[in-house]
Amino acid sequence: MKAAVLVLLGLTAAAHAQAPGDTEPLPPPPPIEDKSPGTALGLSLGVTLAGYATEVAGIASNNSALAVTGALAGAIGPTTGHIYAGHTWNTGLATRLAGAGVATVGIVVMFDACPIFGNTCDHSQADVGGAIAVAGSLAYFGGVIY
Repeated sequence: MKAAVLVLLGLTAAAHAQAPGDTEPLPPPPPIEDKSPGTALGLSLGVTLAGYATEVAGIASNNSALAVTGALAGAIGPTTGHIYAGHTWNTGLATRLAGAGVATVGIVVMFDACPIFGNTCDHSQADVGGAIAVAGSLAYFGGVIY
């Protein structure tokens, strides 16, 4: 065993830095290929519509996993064209995320005002929550169209 280690150590060379100018420069990076706007639009529309169709099929067949998968694909779908083009974070995605957040807040306000299993309901607060939820939904769908 000692002999093998000594042989391996004898085969290794000492590490050292090369003098400036002795190294070859790195090759230039490959050119960035242009992305097709038609492909980006096709991805966005295709994934979005397929997601919504999958969601509808899941609801119709009472398959919640399929419906949720379709809803997620429908939510991510509009961004797939931007991902393809290399611009993942974009205004449409930000608008959809903000709209979903606002709509969620509105729904929480509605259920806080009128609990499902409660006997009391503050209709004026529920109306405010409903308006917030509608505004968030409109912002979300505006982000889909954007």
